[in-house]
Amino acid sequence: LGSYGLKHRIMRIAPDTRFQITAACNGVLAGLVSVNAGCDSYHAWSALLVGFLGSLVYCFTCKWMLEFKIDDPLEAAMVHGFCGIFGTLIVAFFDTQRGILYGGNFGYLWVQMFGCAIIGVWSCMGSYLYFKGTYRGSVRLAFDEVIMEGGAATTNLKRGQTKSRAERLRELAPMDSEALIGLKSQRHVAK
Repeated sequence: LGSYGLKHRIMRIAPDTRFQITAACNGVLAGLVSVNAGCDSYHAWSALLVGFLGSLVYCFTCKWMLEFKIDDPLEAAMVHGFCGIFGTLIVAFFDTQRGILYGGNFGYLWVQMFGCAIIGVWSCMGSYLYFKGTYRGSVRLAFDEVIMEGGAATTNLKRGQTKSRAERLRELAPMDSEALIGLKSQRHVAK
């Protein structure tokens, strides 16, 4: 684990050189995600190499996503998406039973690529069906709900039950709700 984080600290491609704990943790996680697909069929040295390369994949995809202005504040697509695909594909090379480096053929690489495509289609379709089924209007939170830390302001209502935002705030935080409502009204007056 330490080698992935250290490598990520040394190789981080970012405009600033400050230490970023989230970037270091994501570098470690990227190495672990990359190793995960073939963890039962790697030698120790190849697992270390795959983790190191997975952390590099994370670094370069972070830079790539920034260049294309794709917003992913948690960097989940880079860690789990790109490093997951990389980890699945690299199994075709380092698998001790059928890997290309151990005398296997490139047919195994095609099998891994097909598996990545199937997983991608399954994930996209599952996400589409889930979000289409749960979408009930705007996905943006109101100002007072953001102040109340997002989900806390919306989870106490049952389906079909309607209450004003002010009533929900009073139930969730009776002492601070008036101040929050006043803060919201001051914000609208300032505009």
